[in-house]
Order: sequence, then structure tokens, then C-alpha cells
Amino acid sequence: MSHFGDVGKPAHGELNGDGHISSGNLVGQVQSGSSQGAPHHRLRSNLTAWQYADFTASATLEYRSRVRESCTNFRNTAVALTEIDPQYADLINLCSDPNFTIDQYQFRPGTTEIVAAPTLTPINYLGGTTYTHVQAGWTVPWNAEFTLGVRNLFDKHPPLSSNAFANTFDAQYLIPGRFIYFNYKQSF
Repeated sequence: MSHFGDVGKPAHGELNGDGHISSGNLVGQVQSGSSQGAPHHRLRSNLTAWQYADFTASATLEYRSRVRESCTNFRNTAVALTEIDPQYADLINLCSDPNFTIDQYQFRPGTTEIVAAPTLTPINYLGGTTYTHVQAGWTVPWNAEFTLGVRNLFDKHPPLSSNAFANTFDAQYLIPGRFIYFNYKQSF
């Protein structure tokens, strides 16, 4: 039985009321091959820094928090490749912590005694990322607006993920690269 953020529930390795061993509080943890570990916005702020008459300017900071992901599949592939050709041995170190272990709990056979078995569960940390967006606008006399902006002003690239498609980046991050846009809005 698992729970997500509930207070007063059995910890990892304790016996639940239903007689099963608790997997504990799973908040902030992503299982291998899961798509549930998308980064969450911890902060998104919009600052209108300047407005005068028909002119505006704004800046937006968008922060994506750090994420811990499973690196088991990536490590297992690296180990298998190393057996074929030793030059692949360094791939194992692409996980942030390739030797991370946790206790997996089980009943001692024939008893109700819970015992811990250390299990290798490599993990990878994706660092937090902050994107900066800027925009300037002008309201013109013929009831229209011009807007010019830049998304991802400093061309920040998302961290690479071992669980994302083709080991690229998680889709919750912005697409790599700076994006410049121009907008014209006419009101009638």
C-alpha cells in the first residue's frame, strides 16, 4: 500500500492495517518508466516593470524545480554494453548516483517478521531550471497593439533525462532554444 503526502500513515517497511508492508509516502518520487514525475512549477512570477502612456514592458521568470528520476534502465543498459565492449564503462556514471541503494522490505519466509534487503536503485537528479521571458508593447492610435517579445531570453537548455524519449529532455521543460515573436492585434 502506498500513500501520497498523508500524515500519520505507516512509514516505508512498516506493517499496514491490511497486513501488507507499506511502501511509505511516495510524494516526489518517480518510478522507473513512469510519466508521473513531471517537474512542477514552484514559482512563476510576472513582473510588469514599466508602463507609461501607450508603452508597456514586462519580464517573466519561470522556475522548474529539481526532479529525482530512476536511472535503473539506463544503468542496466550501460552495464550490458560494457560486457560487450569495455569502452562503455563510463556510461554508468551518467546517473547522478549509480550506486544508490534502498531497503526493500519483505516477510521472512514462514513468519510475519519484516526484514530489509538492500536493493540497488540508481537515481538521477535533474537540476532546477529558470527561464526568462521579456516583452514590450505599444498601443497605437488606430485601436491596435504591437507586441515584441523573447521567450527563453538566455537560451537555457533543459537538463537531459534518462527516462525521457531518446534520453533527451522531459516534455515539461521548454523546447530548447530562444524564441522571438512579434504580434499585431487590431480591435474593431
